[in-house]
Amino acid sequence: MKKLFILLFFVCFISLFVFLIVSYREIQKKSYKGVYMGRINVENITQKEISKKLLANYQKTFQVKIQDRIYKMSYEQLGILLDVNSGIKNIFEYNNLSFPQNVIKYVRSFSSQKMVITPLVFTQDYRAYIEKTRFDFTAKNDTVTVDNTDKSLTVQNNSRVYQIDGEHLQSLLVFGFGQENGIFEPRLIQLSTDEKQKQLETTNQQIQSYFREPIQIVIQTEKGLQYVHLVGDELRSIFNVAYDSQTKQVSYTHNDTLLTYLLDNKIDPLLTRSSKVDKKLLKSDVLSTFTARSRQVTASTQYIPLQQRENPNTHGEVANRYIEVDVSDQKMFLFDGGILVKSYVISSGLYYPTPRGHFNIMNKALEGYSDIYNVYMPYWMAFYYGWAGGQDAYFGIHELPYWYAGGERKQRPREFLGSPHTGGCISLDIGAAKEVYDFSFVGMDVVVFD
Repeated sequence: MKKLFILLFFVCFISLFVFLIVSYREIQKKSYKGVYMGRINVENITQKEISKKLLANYQKTFQVKIQDRIYKMSYEQLGILLDVNSGIKNIFEYNNLSFPQNVIKYVRSFSSQKMVITPLVFTQDYRAYIEKTRFDFTAKNDTVTVDNTDKSLTVQNNSRVYQIDGEHLQSLLVFGFGQENGIFEPRLIQLSTDEKQKQLETTNQQIQSYFREPIQIVIQTEKGLQYVHLVGDELRSIFNVAYDSQTKQVSYTHNDTLLTYLLDNKIDPLLTRSSKVDKKLLKSDVLSTFTARSRQVTASTQYIPLQQRENPNTHGEVANRYIEVDVSDQKMFLFDGGILVKSYVISSGLYYPTPRGHFNIMNKALEGYSDIYNVYMPYWMAFYYGWAGGQDAYFGIHELPYWYAGGERKQRPREFLGSPHTGGCISLDIGAAKEVYDFSFVGMDVVVFD
């Protein structure tokens, strides 16, 4: 009986041992109990099943809440990849332990949980998305005010522009992977206003530089060249700064009474009784000279050549609206409805003569280019086609030309106005050319006198 009992015990022990070995081998093929990846239960399943489960959740879209707005997103859209192999390796970490540690871990898994970090790979595309994506909750525009005492701008920043906290969203996606019907609500970072403040400081510095440099008026008198300067304090008293909130552009206006007073007191003592100066034109030139600085197309100190005024050759009879050019006096006159409405100092042809006669505006362009002289000609208005520089070319009216040398923009000196210096075209001052361009139309009469 005792032998039978021993035999029976031995058979049971062998059977239990075989059962445990078979079960253990089967267990090694599956994940342990209580294993989670993010919010996904991946316990007691094979690697193949885990792979399908992870990929299925990766391909789902999820929702991100930005304040009161909900956005539907995907991992691929954000540039996030899923490393399935790395995830499986982490899930089966305990299975690969040596005996008896693996058995101990397996037994403990029945009473505990193991949280495996989701192997999401956040690529450069994810960082780029976070960096470039802005969420604008601005209720009203910034308010820019002008202080015309010290000629500066101040801004009240009303913007509410946010950027997602990339690291926080990354954490939410890793630990919330597989979350059913969940909404991720990452922290937001309100963008700094430092950039706006720097831009405003730059603008204020530019404004101050426009007032810092004088404007020099050059007058041709019987005694020779006379120079009149409008210096910084005088410019500050004459000009006011304005800001357009729609276009976000700075512009300038002038105090006409004060400008007239300054010019009268500075220029009149230099002129003889027979001298005539077009004060209206001069004031316009001073304004266009100053505002041209904001376009940064001229040197800091600018010159306005001013000659004693001569009368035009016509009296409004050529056409309802037309342009007259007097080469000998280096002047241009605009007529509208039989009335002289404006006159300008010009520079005519030196290297090739400006054509004389009766012409018409042939074509217009905001900017022309000369292949002969390799210069750009703003506010181009062609009026004649003929021989120049060994080839046929257009002759036109345009602003003082400019060109590039060594990567730097070069401007034809304004001192050239008032005397011939061109290749046959008619050059106007900066600002004046745009006025003539806006005044003219294709087909308009142009008469050029000696």
